[in-house]
Amino acid sequence: MGVLLTFLIIPVTLYPFLGGKVWCRYWCPLAKLMGLYSSWFGRFNIASNEKRIACGECSRNCQVGIGVMGHALRQQRIDNTNSSCIGCGICVTVCPMDVLHFGGK
Repeated sequence: MGVLLTFLIIPVTLYPFLGGKVWCRYWCPLAKLMGLYSSWFGRFNIASNEKRIACGECSRNCQVGIGVMGHALRQQRIDNTNSSCIGCGICVTVCPMDVLHFGGK
């Protein structure tokens, strides 16, 4: 009972500091397994171009809580080796300037 209570209290307590989906991003064994598989077999990445305006819509709408705008401003590719990106594409669709796009490795 104490261990179960600990697993319920820790994510709820850390939610304001670490953002949403604390369990999924840091402790879920299935997410770790999916991350391992995607690093071996994943073939997607999200890249940016020079039209970025730093509006923050991509980071605000990311369901996994990735700082997409920070990656875009530094023109770093976002993939499953350097972030917990699952490739849903929400950041690509909400971008008002069509800055983000899917690309191959």
